[in-house]
Amino acid sequence: MSSLNAPYASGDSGATFLTEINADLAALNTDKAEIAGQAFSGKVEFTGTDHAGLQAISLTTTERDALTPVNGDLIYNETDSKFQMYQGSAWVDVTSVAADASTTVKGIVEMATDAEVEAGTGTGGTGAQLVVGADSTHVVTDNEKAAVAGTSGTPSGSNKFVTNDDTAEAATASKVVRADSSNKIKEGYLNITDANATTLTDGSNADALHVHAGNRIYTDSTTHTFTDTTAENVLLTTTIPANTLGTENILKFRVWLSDFNTNNVSAGTFVRISYGATAIATASLTATITAAGGASMAGYIEGEVLASGATGTQIGSIKYFSAENSYSSSGLNADSIYMAAVGTATEDSTGALTLKVTASIAEANADMESIFGYVEIIKA
Repeated sequence: MSSLNAPYASGDSGATFLTEINADLAALNTDKAEIAGQAFSGKVEFTGTDHAGLQAISLTTTERDALTPVNGDLIYNETDSKFQMYQGSAWVDVTSVAADASTTVKGIVEMATDAEVEAGTGTGGTGAQLVVGADSTHVVTDNEKAAVAGTSGTPSGSNKFVTNDDTAEAATASKVVRADSSNKIKEGYLNITDANATTLTDGSNADALHVHAGNRIYTDSTTHTFTDTTAENVLLTTTIPANTLGTENILKFRVWLSDFNTNNVSAGTFVRISYGATAIATASLTATITAAGGASMAGYIEGEVLASGATGTQIGSIKYFSAENSYSSSGLNADSIYMAAVGTATEDSTGALTLKVTASIAEANADMESIFGYVEIIKA
């Protein structure tokens, strides 16, 4: 640093003295910034160990807002206790952000460690590698964290994960049907019945691939056999819960017949569907059918009972079909029987009612055997 010259010598003029003083002041101000309006063009260094170096101006929010700032201005807002910088057209807080995979900040997240993946826990604070993902500010919800761990989380608009808690072997409200311990979906839970296709490309049977838009409410795998009788016999019966039909729903039923042995299918043979106390529809033969060389037939009985716009009116139908292929001395015989009927009922479906499928063979020396039946509800 420059110092003032020694006192002027005796005999120096006043003008000489002032010139020397001005020169000394100019030397003192060399490389020094004035109080305001100056800009440094080079590096600014601070030395010493007894001070903090640079201290930003401390202003209240009111004082800050009275400024005419430019981009890059930096202050300490003593009202908010935060450093703030003028950026664009606004004051923004100067903050530090720790990497945390539970909160995606501008797409920068911390990768999970193997232990965190196994435990399904949130990442963060492990020092794992940071990665840049999508430019998103989405915050991971507790349900999403739990879903990653496989412990909870019902699927919703904000939680699209599916976990073990969201599944069940049996079809249940808000549950996804999953395979059982044998890696199979149980037939009743998806309402699967037989299909026309017989084999898949891998050679397996495709009879269980025909899916109906219904919910099976009853199955009967008991074999029902009646022999040498013309009495009306029950092939399928179940109680339909109250309000099942409603005003627009449909009850669909089917019974498989494994054996129908007879020489002649006599007139008066019938199949019938009853709902409550009403025999809605009866399909019967009006003429005797003579089987070629005696017949052992297989087939099915199926039909529907549907609500006809009100809980107290129904329409029903029943169909019977059986066929037989056999060889005789005259060659291949192909016999088949088909009959159908429709009807109506006025049962009050707001109460529990019985649905029943029956049959009668008008031939004393004949027999019929059913091996499986089901009832399903198809909702409008």
